[in-house]
Amino acid sequence: MADKKTVVETLYDRCAAGDWATVEALLTEDFTLIEADGLPYGGTYKGRGALREVYEKVFGYWSELSINLHDITIGDTHAIGLLTLSGTAKRTGKDFSMLLGEVFRFRDDKVEAIIPLYFDTKELAEIA
Repeated sequence: MADKKTVVETLYDRCAAGDWATVEALLTEDFTLIEADGLPYGGTYKGRGALREVYEKVFGYWSELSINLHDITIGDTHAIGLLTLSGTAKRTGKDFSMLLGEVFRFRDDKVEAIIPLYFDTKELAEIA
């Protein structure tokens, strides 16, 4: 069984590199990603291609988007990535920097769900 922390670190690294084959191999076939409804890209996305779909949508709203990973906390069935998300809204030109927790739910050694928990979705929605 793969180490959960290594799986999460690999997901962050391979998403940033655009290595979707490696990313999708770490996800269950019925993978689900849930973005807060208040965001312009909010909703539930399903399947191994969901992470790539959301990644592309998110980058459609923000330029100079950066993720600063602070820590990964591991539990029996979950992991949480604590990070700072920063960028500039393409539409308004406004900058933001926000604390974000991403909950990774595991089934065996693969990720079956990711649920990002934003500090302030209202701020992001307003400047997007």
